[in-house]
Amino acid sequence: MVILSAQDVLQYFSDIVQHSKYPSNIMELPIGIRDKIHLRNYFRRQWQRTRDPEFRREFYKIKDEIAAETKQHLLQKRADQIASFTPDSRSLWRRSKLLRKPYSPIPPLRGETGHPALAPIEKAEVLADSLRKQFEPNTDPIFDNPIVSGKVHEVVESFANSPHINNLSSVTASEVSDF
Repeated sequence: MVILSAQDVLQYFSDIVQHSKYPSNIMELPIGIRDKIHLRNYFRRQWQRTRDPEFRREFYKIKDEIAAETKQHLLQKRADQIASFTPDSRSLWRRSKLLRKPYSPIPPLRGETGHPALAPIEKAEVLADSLRKQFEPNTDPIFDNPIVSGKVHEVVESFANSPHINNLSSVTASEVSDF
């Protein structure tokens, strides 16, 4: 058992965070917008407490200013990002590839209960359960009928004995059971 000091653990954690595959998506807003957000929250609280129309007016005025400034900030950030693309670093091609195909989010794996599987072991169990359900023997009562099962067996045998284009040898039952 390896015992690490608190400093080593902190260094290990900070390395993981800094070199993560997906960087954090925290939107960094300028200090002016963040100050207006604090002021907006203050006016909203005061309006909710006092129902004074002046606080309500100020709240909505600052709310609209924040929306406009945030939109302008994001547009400027996007313009700077587009201006930084160069064909040499392949960033231009990567971005154009992303823009050409529509974004389709992949839904999370969900278990029997409907809750998303987050841990790798949970994901493995969900996939194993799914495969187990997909490949279980067919228990449909129609296959208990000797006429139907005979017809199915006859069709399978005729397909297996028919000449194939690629001249592959037929698979035997022992090969399947040993696999």
